[in-house]
Amino acid sequence: MHNAEEAKLISQLAGMDVINGELFKQAYDISLDASEFLDRYQMYELLKGPYDKEGACIMVTAGSEGVASELWAEKLFDMYTSWAQRQGCKEGLVEKIASTSGHTQFAAMEIESEYMFGTLSGEKGMHRMIYSSVENSGTGK
Repeated sequence: MHNAEEAKLISQLAGMDVINGELFKQAYDISLDASEFLDRYQMYELLKGPYDKEGACIMVTAGSEGVASELWAEKLFDMYTSWAQRQGCKEGLVEKIASTSGHTQFAAMEIESEYMFGTLSGEKGMHRMIYSSVENSGTGK
């Protein structure tokens, strides 16, 4: 809450015309920090399940549609890996199995971070890629 108090004080000073651009930037940065803190707090308040506070394991398996499914599984796994890294999480590859074509058939990783299970609990089920051809782009398909 210290940052919120600083932001309020800087805002009050701004109304008195005794503040320069650097203080405005500082106030803006502090307000972003406070906003991010509040967003995380609200998310954690929603995550009250018995395992929500734990880390998570993500497993991606390619479908039976051949190389296209394997490429999609590879891309999806890479997206989850990049997302975990951007979140500052410790992630580690558990297993990766390549198909005969050399692409990803199965991949699994662990993500160690507080509330990761709860955060990712909605990411279950099948993720499909929908292809849109240029020929059908005008027909809404």
